[in-house]
Amino acid sequence: MADYSVWRGNYVGDAITAGNACPGKALIYRMFDLLKHKYHAIFIDPGLNSTHTILRNVYQNFLLCAIKFYCHVAALHRKNEDFLMGIIFTILNFGYSRLQSRYTELQIPKNRRDITENHVIWLGAHAFYIILLKKQTEFSTILRVLEQTLLDNARFEHIRKQVAAVVERRLNMDFDDILF
Repeated sequence: MADYSVWRGNYVGDAITAGNACPGKALIYRMFDLLKHKYHAIFIDPGLNSTHTILRNVYQNFLLCAIKFYCHVAALHRKNEDFLMGIIFTILNFGYSRLQSRYTELQIPKNRRDITENHVIWLGAHAFYIILLKKQTEFSTILRVLEQTLLDNARFEHIRKQVAAVVERRLNMDFDDILF
């Protein structure tokens, strides 16, 4: 598993550089870049990791992504929650696409790919919800949409049970100490 303890007690915002002619587009590309590097083979290979560990790695990738997302958004002069919600779901979909492309690069057969799109979308939505909840007054609309997504029984009821252990707070405590 990745070591996120290096971020403990540090302000993530200090590691963020803002300033681009098109800040919304830059935000998307920065989040994509973060996820690209975090889907390293050693963290997602089912030959090296259990399904639980891979799900936990995916979840923690999204937790860090959500923190950095917040820091980038905090630097924006204008914040359109509908636009930002679209960016979040673009990031979640990219996370799944990236996982699948890495599996293809690693030549992992489809019958050994236990992580579905619904797993990735739910874990990502949960990570963004948990992180943005800490700054809830700035993201009330986004939080409502994320909560509705997480509670979508038709799509995610069986997923919530499968990933309950992955999102346990005690397994992700390093993220409680990251300042943003």
